[in-house]
Amino acid sequence: MPLQILSSTRREISDENITLPVVEMDVSGRLIRFVLTSRHSHSRARTLLDKEPLTVPWVNTFKPDEVFVDIGANVGTYAIYGGIIGARVFAFEPEALNYAELNKNIFVNDLHGRVTAYCMAISDQADVSVLHLS
Repeated sequence: MPLQILSSTRREISDENITLPVVEMDVSGRLIRFVLTSRHSHSRARTLLDKEPLTVPWVNTFKPDEVFVDIGANVGTYAIYGGIIGARVFAFEPEALNYAELNKNIFVNDLHGRVTAYCMAISDQADVSVLHLS
């Protein structure tokens, strides 16, 4: 059976410190949430299965606690999905605003300890450099 988004609902997730708007999606029986804190958030969530059509089926092959390293994780679309299915995820994202949203996505999915985010780039060279954004 192909993966599909069965439902999508906007709501808020709160605790004593923060309230975050989210889209909550049922992806073939798995509940996954993405924060809606930037103008691109909803389109990223909506294209989970379409933007990179081979990525989610590939992540679905991971066994529980198998390690998934997401280099250039952005806001964590695939890292979060990997955590939801039980993989142990290490997500690397050097851009600060994307990294912040990645951490919010970890929070709203209660994936602390399963998905670990690092605000850094990965390279084949040991170097300290500047991230140039356009």
